[in-house]
Amino acid sequence: MIKNVVYLCFFLITGLVVKAQDFQRLVEVSEDLNYHNISDDSIAVFIFNSLASSFNLSPNRIHINASGVFHLVLDKKSHNRLMLNVSFHKRTLTGKNEFQGFNADSVLWPGQVTAGLQVYNGRHLRSTISFSCLTDGTSIQLDVSEFANGRIGELAFKVDQVQYSFGPTQKLKAMEWISQVQMYYSYHALLISVNAKYQQHANENHRSTTNLMIDHIELERLKWLLEQESFVQNLHIDRFDPVGLLKMREQLHRFSNRAATLFDRQMQKNEVVDPDDASLFCRYYVALSTNYLKWAETLQPSVASALVLMASIQQQANEQEVLQEVIQYFASGPNHSEQQIPTCISELYASEAQQLNTVENYVNALLLLRNATFIQRSFNLLSNDDFNADYLAAFDGVAASYLKVGRMACLTNNSLLSRNYIQRVVGMIEGHHDFLTTMNPQDSALPGLFREIISINKLPSLQFSCADKVQLFDKTIFLAQHVGRTWHPAIDSAYRINLQGYLDQQLEILEWMLNQNQFPDAGLKLASINSFLKGHADFHPTDTVLLYQLAKQLFEVYIQQSDRLLLAGQPGVALEQLVLADRIGDWLPYGGRILIDHKIDSVAFPLIETMVEKARYYIWALRLPEATTKLAEADSIEKLYLGGTNSKATQLLSLSHQELAARNCMVVQQKLESAISEIRAALRAHAFSSVEKVYVSVQDLKSETEGCDLNEKQLLIFEQTCQPIVNYFDQNRQVKKLLFERGYSAAIDQYVNLLKYISAHQLDTLGIVLPSLYTFVGEQKLSLLTITTTQYYIDRGNYEEALQYLWMARKQKIKNADIRHQMGRIAVGLAQMDKKSDASVGEALENYTGNDKWFNYFNFTYRKSRMF
Repeated sequence: MIKNVVYLCFFLITGLVVKAQDFQRLVEVSEDLNYHNISDDSIAVFIFNSLASSFNLSPNRIHINASGVFHLVLDKKSHNRLMLNVSFHKRTLTGKNEFQGFNADSVLWPGQVTAGLQVYNGRHLRSTISFSCLTDGTSIQLDVSEFANGRIGELAFKVDQVQYSFGPTQKLKAMEWISQVQMYYSYHALLISVNAKYQQHANENHRSTTNLMIDHIELERLKWLLEQESFVQNLHIDRFDPVGLLKMREQLHRFSNRAATLFDRQMQKNEVVDPDDASLFCRYYVALSTNYLKWAETLQPSVASALVLMASIQQQANEQEVLQEVIQYFASGPNHSEQQIPTCISELYASEAQQLNTVENYVNALLLLRNATFIQRSFNLLSNDDFNADYLAAFDGVAASYLKVGRMACLTNNSLLSRNYIQRVVGMIEGHHDFLTTMNPQDSALPGLFREIISINKLPSLQFSCADKVQLFDKTIFLAQHVGRTWHPAIDSAYRINLQGYLDQQLEILEWMLNQNQFPDAGLKLASINSFLKGHADFHPTDTVLLYQLAKQLFEVYIQQSDRLLLAGQPGVALEQLVLADRIGDWLPYGGRILIDHKIDSVAFPLIETMVEKARYYIWALRLPEATTKLAEADSIEKLYLGGTNSKATQLLSLSHQELAARNCMVVQQKLESAISEIRAALRAHAFSSVEKVYVSVQDLKSETEGCDLNEKQLLIFEQTCQPIVNYFDQNRQVKKLLFERGYSAAIDQYVNLLKYISAHQLDTLGIVLPSLYTFVGEQKLSLLTITTTQYYIDRGNYEEALQYLWMARKQKIKNADIRHQMGRIAVGLAQMDKKSDASVGEALENYTGNDKWFNYFNFTYRKSRMF
């Protein structure tokens, strides 16, 4: 994956007198990736092999070309410092990057790129810098200041040795992508069969009651499963749908809606229920699971995934509610109880599972038994001993087989496969925890699981570490206590041996860290050991002498560092060291906590005193924000290090806060009095914008008046005087905004309301006046505003006022065609009004339009309306 191609770019500089980000260059890169040149990248090999094996290809057939661009920006950070910002941006990925119709760019694009950067000044090679950056556009910075000589010259960069690589997270991402593609095709196979079956049912004239119930349950289960699948979004099948799954899903929805309608109709029928239908429903319902499992066994595992999901009752879906409806339907028949169907279903599941256990098909048996437990929990049924025995046998068979695969993977040093299968067992235990812990205690259940655990425990730590063994025992010890009591002594003994082994390893690491003076890491390691011991309270180490010795050694280091920092005038950092010493907790040496408390008290109180003294100076100097900040720092130190144990510090801080509050109230009162005086002056001078500005500042002051004894009456009078003025300015700004945004209709409403507001609050007596709406509209000289205002009065039936705006439109030389509609409406309105008057048509038109030719359409419409 290394390519020895040189990409050259130049940056012309004049000394260091450059502006930030003055120079930018793009360096294009194109590299081929195939199975042969990625052999040194284990993650890339894994991804190529996974894609090849999953889609029946040879990894040699996977070859791609990744093309991108380096973005180089020379950035001046300060007078004598130059930084080169480097980022990589993807362009194209070509070649064999499509698998079963889906583009695998998200999987095959390398996550990181490494390159060499040769730095020249003029013709002189100054240095070669190796760098790596992500391929997602994230920028890194390289300091190139030392390579700029301060004289006029060319600062050049040669990019070579470009190499792509894959990151650890891409391995999991590739597996998820492959799984989603396989699930897509699994649902495709399922939908082909289901849709074909229900297309045939749609042509049938009659379906039995039981079949209608099963149809509804099956289709609802499949529809719900499809809704939960993430591949619909992650594979973008709205754009890339190779086999038309979305159309098939739409067809499924139509079948599902039809089945739901038929089901609802059947549930609402008032007819005699056939008792045999209940037992028939139970058999069909269980067969829904067993038939899908039998079908899945005939297919490849990757294709069978969706079928296995269909065999399982989806506990988050609404299937329980549908079953409840079915039970209520059958309960209306003679000699039928509500528990009959759930009991029948549970027993049939158990019977099928028992047969599968006998042929060691434990996976399918466990699935059916989980279905049975869902029915039991949903309808308050109890499991019997035979059921529990079958459940434990199936669970044991699956878990033991997984552990065996994990153990064999350990023997071949395949840690990824081992971890995957052991994690499956952990997931099984967590998923079945409720059932396993609520059944009656057992003596010798899960023999296969416990044998495998003991076998895994015998593996050397290089193949399966003590930490991994402890995690496995953490998850399984309760099983030995509850359902495998005969195994418990052996399991418990192995568990404690591994706990001690893990502790010994951690102490060895802690000792090495202390010897290497890696004290911060040693502190974290000791904290993790302490957490480990608290999490395993039943475990009592065989020897704690070494732990106490190492803790004492770390304690002494913290104390010494604290003393040195205190002498160096850094009390704050010294306190941090003392807190770290205090966190050693139960492993502190004798008298250690007393010493820590004494030292913290002797350091924290003087530090608080110094801060309070500084804060008091700020209070005296009326630098109140700085005083507040400084007191907050002192409060934080007192809370963190003293916690109210030092009465002197508590009293000192309390008095300081009182001084600050009193000083703050005095300042607020002065500002308030000054603001009121300023308001009065502004009102006398009709400087209303100043009134608004001062009013806003006083509102901000109110947040600072808590605890202050202010003249509330004076403040109320101030607000009552200023509020109408402030509201006026707000509404006026809204009018201007609406005019700017061409919201003319709303602007007219707002302006009319503003005129009313001035009158209602008598603002005109203060000198706040606005021109009439007619004058305001005329001054704007906006054709659309004039037309809108005309329409405004037409809508309110005020045709005479609207006519005035027609004349305004005439003066503004607005075209007749633009206002023709309003002209006609006004003419009709006035004509209707004038029918009751004695004025002739000619006299009225002379009065309205003066026989101006611009009003010809008005005259015509008016005459027509008066005549008819």
